[in-house]
Amino acid sequence: MRIVLLSLIGWCFFSGAAHAACSNPVGGPGDIIYNTDHGVVQFCDDTDWWSMKAGGSSSSSVIVGNELAACDLSRRGQLRYDQLTTWEYCNGTAWVVIDTTSTDEIQTLAQVLAQGNDAGGAAITNLATPTANSDATTKAYVDTAVGGAGGTAIYYVHDEQTCASGFGSVGTVSLGGTASQDARVCMEGAPSGGSTSGAFVLTSTTHDGNLGGRSGADALCLTNLQAYDWKNKSAFTVDAAHVKAFLCDKTTCNNLQASTRYDFARVGNTSVGGAYFVTDSSGRGPYNDTPWSGTSYFGGNMEYWLNRATETGSTVFATTPDSGVDNETCSGWTSGAGSPVAGGTGTSTQGTASRWDYTNRYCNVPKHLVCFVNPS
Repeated sequence: MRIVLLSLIGWCFFSGAAHAACSNPVGGPGDIIYNTDHGVVQFCDDTDWWSMKAGGSSSSSVIVGNELAACDLSRRGQLRYDQLTTWEYCNGTAWVVIDTTSTDEIQTLAQVLAQGNDAGGAAITNLATPTANSDATTKAYVDTAVGGAGGTAIYYVHDEQTCASGFGSVGTVSLGGTASQDARVCMEGAPSGGSTSGAFVLTSTTHDGNLGGRSGADALCLTNLQAYDWKNKSAFTVDAAHVKAFLCDKTTCNNLQASTRYDFARVGNTSVGGAYFVTDSSGRGPYNDTPWSGTSYFGGNMEYWLNRATETGSTVFATTPDSGVDNETCSGWTSGAGSPVAGGTGTSTQGTASRWDYTNRYCNVPKHLVCFVNPS
């Protein structure tokens, strides 16, 4: 006798008590077969195979009609074989094909995880770049996020604690809630007492154009960055050797290190900052068109003294001054006078070269400074 097994999703047949499984062929409760020798469909009640024949009535069979009429509410729940290749059931409005295959089941991720969340050592690949805090991420994204530090082990401590011997801080990650819930990321091989990333920080103070020259601006940055807290401050070495003003005078600029990540922050507000950019081999950046006004950047619409030129295009700042004349650099950043003495500024509100090359302002109008902290 030849037997065809059918798997009908959602059909359950119940028997009153446990019995031995059906035999010839072996089957369990609810199994359905098509007996090709006799041309009938049978189901197992855990004891015997029962006929499911069309029409009539019988104490030893379950009636399955060869219904040719349209499905409606009066036929809801009926099962039929279309006399060709498929089983169908009536849902009250239409005859629906019953899927009898075992290889094309489509499940949602929630349905899969409901069966268990153990991947059994298998890899999940081809993930998208994360954008939300709860998104899964890739190894490549994490490698970039920690600045390319070449360590082989990572662990986390509370933000106020220091890394163990042989480990250096490469930043912090948010655990949600407040800044006090951040965790420091410690990586084996990273410089101890400092970070493999730099910081790009907006001052909380403003100043007129008399900054005391570039060196005076450096001192103003150091004083402000040391006096007040800012995001991930403890991860950086805040001293005169590492802190500079992101500023150009008539001839020279204070430039960032090459091929280095710089994290945004704002003095006086630990919840502002966290975004970053990576400089190229000449110390230029940021190679994007994102305004610096967002919470993860400088956290507001700000203007700051810069006098910095733009490379070709609008997404890369130069390492050279925008202007080499006194009236556009507040006389080498030594004058707080008004018209006609002015200085070049940048603005956080636009995603273009205006971020570092916006307009000239009279030197008696106070502006912020942008400071940077080079890695240890």
